[in-house]
Amino acid sequence: MSEIKNHRNHSSFRRMTIRIAILSCLCASIAVGRQVHDAKGKIEGVVVLRDSQGTLSSVPFAKVSLSGPIISETESDEQGQYAFAGVRPGKYVIKASSSGFETRRTVAVTAEQTSVIDLELKALEVKDSVTVTPEEPESKQAAPSGSVGEKTLRDAPNANERFESALPLIPGVVRGPDGRVNLKGSRNTQSGALVNSANATDPVTGGQAIRLPIDVVSSVQVISNPYDPQYGKFTGAVATVATKTGDYDKFHFSLQNFVPRLRDRDGIIAGIGAATPRLTFTGPLVKDRVAITQSFEYRFVRTPVNSLPPLERDTKLESFDSYTQVDFVLTHKQTATVSFAVYPQKLDYLGLNTFTTQASAPDFHQRGFQAYLQHRYLVGTAGLLTSQFSYKRSDADITPQSEDPYRLLLETTEGGFFNRQARRSSRTSWEETYRFAPRQFAGSHQFTAGLSFEHSEYQGRQTFLPVEIDGGGDTPVERISFSNPTSFAIDQNETSWFVGDQWAVAPRFTVTPGLRFDYDTITHSANAAPRVGFLLTLSKDAKTLLKGGVGRF
Repeated sequence: MSEIKNHRNHSSFRRMTIRIAILSCLCASIAVGRQVHDAKGKIEGVVVLRDSQGTLSSVPFAKVSLSGPIISETESDEQGQYAFAGVRPGKYVIKASSSGFETRRTVAVTAEQTSVIDLELKALEVKDSVTVTPEEPESKQAAPSGSVGEKTLRDAPNANERFESALPLIPGVVRGPDGRVNLKGSRNTQSGALVNSANATDPVTGGQAIRLPIDVVSSVQVISNPYDPQYGKFTGAVATVATKTGDYDKFHFSLQNFVPRLRDRDGIIAGIGAATPRLTFTGPLVKDRVAITQSFEYRFVRTPVNSLPPLERDTKLESFDSYTQVDFVLTHKQTATVSFAVYPQKLDYLGLNTFTTQASAPDFHQRGFQAYLQHRYLVGTAGLLTSQFSYKRSDADITPQSEDPYRLLLETTEGGFFNRQARRSSRTSWEETYRFAPRQFAGSHQFTAGLSFEHSEYQGRQTFLPVEIDGGGDTPVERISFSNPTSFAIDQNETSWFVGDQWAVAPRFTVTPGLRFDYDTITHSANAAPRVGFLLTLSKDAKTLLKGGVGRF
C-alpha cells in the first residue's frame, strides 16, 4: 500500500514538472514574439525638384504620406527633409506632393533598419482637362468687368438662344435700337471681341462676326477699358468668350429644340414659323489624351411685320452653325487646342417694314469660317508660353428680289432694291505670349510679354441703280442716279508687341503698368499705348474693391 502511494506521488511530481516546462517555453516564445513584433523600422529622406537645367533643389513644406500596414502623414522641413519613425515592418507606398507636382515610391521596411528614400517631384500628368486663359481673376483685374457663366447661359431666359443675348445681364451692356449689343457706352464696332483669345471681329466693320452654338460656350466676360496691354485696337470694352474643354473620360450627348414651331397668321396655320434644333456631343478620342467636342445648330426663324398682309409680312432667317474642337494633352507640360467654326446665314427681306414690301427688300447672305490653333507650354515650374494661330474668312452679299426699277411711292415701295453689294474679307493672325514665373522684389511681380502679327485683306464691289421718287397719282417727281459701279481691294499688315506687369505692392494693393505698340502698313505709323491700373482691396473678405487707372487706347 505504501509503495502504491509513493508511485502516485512520483507520477504527480513528474506531470507537474512537464507542465511547468511547457509553460516556461510558451512564455519565452511569447516574449520573443513580442520582442520581434515590437521591433520597428524608420523611413527618412529629402523631397527634391529638378529644374530645366537638371539641377536638384530641396522642396520645403511638401506633403508626404505613408500608406501600408500603418497610415501616416508628415511635412518636409525647411531643408526638404522628412522622416517616419517607429514604422511597423511591411510593404508601404510613400507619396509626396507640392504645388502641382507629385511622386510616389514603394518601399519595404524591415525591423531595426532605416530606409533612406529621396523623393523627386514630377509635374502632375493631366488626366481630365486643362484650361489656360490669359485673363486674370476678377479680384486681380484693375478694370471693371462682368461675366456670364455656363449656368446662367443654360438657365436664364434667352429668346434667341444666343450667348450675345445674355450680355445685357451685365451692368453697362445694352442692346441698341438696331438690335446690336453695345458695351460700356461704346458702339458695336468700337469694342473688341475675342473667342479663346483669338480676334473674332469682322476685318471690315470691326463688329463681332462669329456665331457659336450656345452649348459650347463656357463663359462670357466683358472688361471695360482693360488696362492689360495685351488688349488693343478698340476704344470701348472687350468681350471675351471661352469655350468648354472636351471630356477626356466619357462621352456626353445632347439634343435640344428638335420640335419645330408652327406659323400662325391671323388664326391660319401656314407652314413652319421657327425650327432651332441643336445637337452637341463631347468625349475622348484617346482616353486622357485627346478629346473632341462637336456642336451643330440650325436656325429657321420667321419674324412678322404685323402691318403687312398675313403671308407677306415675314422676314426669314436661315443659318447653320457648326463648331468642332479637339483638345490634346501632348505631355505633362504641353496642351493644345484646335477648332474650326463655320457659320453661313441668309436673311430674306432685310429691312422689311410697313413702307417697304418683300418685293423691294433685299436679301442678305453671309458666309464665314474660322480655323484656330493654340499651343500651351509650361516652362520650368511657373512660366507659360502660349502660341496661337487663326484664320478668319467673312463674305457678304446684298442682292435684290428683281431687276425692276426701284420706286418710292407715297405709301409703299415698288421694284427691286437699288443697291447690290459683294465683299470678301479675311484675316490671318499669329500671336506669341509669355507669362514669366513670379518674381519677388519690392513685392510680387508677374511679368507678361507678347507680340502679334495680322494680315487682313478686303475686296468688294458695289452697284447703285437709279431711284425714282413718285408723287400723287404715281407720277415721277424726281430721279436719282449714281456713279458707275465701283470695286476696291486693299490689304494691311499689322504688327504689335506689348509688355506688362502685375505688381502686388502690398497684400491689398496691386498696380498693373503696361505698354503696347501697334504698327500698320496703311498709315505707316507706330502708335504707343501706355496704360496703368490699380486695385485696392478695402475689406478683409476682398468683396469691397476700389479700381481705376488711366491709359491710351
